[in-house]
Amino acid sequence: MRSSGKNKKVFHSILIMLLLFAILLIASFGIYKISQENISEEVTNSVLGNMDACTNYQRETTLSTLDEIFSTLRASAVVVEQDESQEFVEQYFDALNKADEEIGYVYATREDLENALAAGQDQQNTEETMTQLENGEESVSRIVYSEENDSYSITCSVPVRGQSGELQGAAQAVIDAKLLIGSDTYEQMDCQILWALITDAEGNIVPVKNEDKAWEGNIFDHLQEQGITQENLLELKSSVASSEYETQSEYLGEVDKLPVYVAETDMQYNGWHLFTCIQAKSFSNHVTVIAQKTMLGSMAQMALVFLVGAAGFVVWILTRMKQTAEEDRYLLIEQFSDVVLFDYDCERDIMRFTPNISKFASVKGVVQKDFMENLDEKNIYQSDQLLVRQLLAGKFPEDMTEIRLRVMRPDGEKYFWCLMQCQYVYKKDKLKSIIGKLDDIDRKQEEEEHLFQLAQNDQLTGLNNRSTVEEKIRESMNQEEEGLLFVIDIDKFQQVNDTYGHMSGDHILRHIGNCAKKAFRNDDIKGRIGGDQLIVFAVGTNSREVAERKAEQLEKYLAGNKSEGKISITASVGISRYPSDGNRYEELFDCADQAMYQAKNQGGGKIVFFEDMGTQA
Repeated sequence: MRSSGKNKKVFHSILIMLLLFAILLIASFGIYKISQENISEEVTNSVLGNMDACTNYQRETTLSTLDEIFSTLRASAVVVEQDESQEFVEQYFDALNKADEEIGYVYATREDLENALAAGQDQQNTEETMTQLENGEESVSRIVYSEENDSYSITCSVPVRGQSGELQGAAQAVIDAKLLIGSDTYEQMDCQILWALITDAEGNIVPVKNEDKAWEGNIFDHLQEQGITQENLLELKSSVASSEYETQSEYLGEVDKLPVYVAETDMQYNGWHLFTCIQAKSFSNHVTVIAQKTMLGSMAQMALVFLVGAAGFVVWILTRMKQTAEEDRYLLIEQFSDVVLFDYDCERDIMRFTPNISKFASVKGVVQKDFMENLDEKNIYQSDQLLVRQLLAGKFPEDMTEIRLRVMRPDGEKYFWCLMQCQYVYKKDKLKSIIGKLDDIDRKQEEEEHLFQLAQNDQLTGLNNRSTVEEKIRESMNQEEEGLLFVIDIDKFQQVNDTYGHMSGDHILRHIGNCAKKAFRNDDIKGRIGGDQLIVFAVGTNSREVAERKAEQLEKYLAGNKSEGKISITASVGISRYPSDGNRYEELFDCADQAMYQAKNQGGGKIVFFEDMGTQA
């Protein structure tokens, strides 16, 4: 009987152990399923977050490329406005095309634009471009298919205006439309890009490459056919209809048991929207592995303190997932090493850079606390710090979130120019953070300044060219109460050219430019307005004695050419006084010009004041 009782107790104990074990298995399986669902949701959110980040960055990269193209076109427009001769324009744009063979830079005269309009070439597109250029606006054309090249392209245009302000043509760049669907950033994700499309503001598909011909109609109809939920479809439609530049990513479904996602973002121009569809390659495997590890960990915890341990483990997993979601996003954008990327937390005043910031400036770590408070003038040029503070404080309009600033190189020897571009991130209408990038544009800045100098200066004399000197004199007359205008013409210059050749003529022009610089003050405005004709505006004085002294000094310096054993040079000088001889530039110039011709009629090498011409007559 005792033996039978013991057996029963053993049996009962075994049953209890089996029951507890079964409870443990059931509880573990339940925790496993819950963890799998939670992890699946968190990983989905992480993928959507990474898609948002990649799509935003891809959009900003595309728009940055267009901005660089427009910067080149603006500089080209300035150059063409200064010298619109066909030979010069052709040489200039040939040089641009050789520098960047992927983009076709051209100059279209107003006649070219009007002929294209009259010929009915892509009528609506041409009309829209023409209207924007007439209004002084820059434009990005609609996407156009070329049968000749069997490709799609877009055209960026910047107006070129004449001296009176009328439209005289456009500096244009023809770009492959596939630029709009760039997908380089997605290569950092463990995914396959299934398709990328451009639509208009209503969701109608706009082809940008030959493969798009298979896609017709509306993108939302295609998404419905591919199984997107009505809720997610409405989210995408709402994002497209919104006037804000936001990115919306949604879960589309599964193909071959792997999840598929679609992202949409506004492309800023012509109501275009970019839709990108990706398939996460190893998503399911990651979820399964993570869930299995969670189950094993939970069982180990439950062996000690089942309820408390399991609950603590789940809480830790969920907390950890939330903490690393933002880190995963930041680590993703860290991989782009060609520029310095940053993420500024406006509420906590914390700046985070990608590690390559050490190539740009001497900073202590990639995370900078109290950034605005400790903004260091040794790293950022003092006069540029205010712009940085205003930008990071959200005081710039959303369409002007870029500045140029000077940053000290890591070796601490010199400052160099950087372009700082960023995007404001709002949450419930409150600025939460700012993401952006820093580009080294030092060489580009030097090139732009060089082009600007070339556009303003006369290459032979080193003085201002005609349009520049006239503009500067008009500005000075608006600011100064008095001045002297000298019109200087070299005597018998054509005879020198015919007798000694153009090389000697060029030497004389260089000599004249140097003489004008020596005879007049640095503040005086000097320029060449014709082949052998100079103009000088002496600011702040209309003294006759000063005018005579300056003209005599000029004649003396010109005569120095002969003392060096070279060709003898004299000049006829006409002088008008502001404001007594004229309140407007045209009047003042006409007076000085008449006086100059009077000096020539007297045999050259003379100085004549306009106010004396009545007496001489």
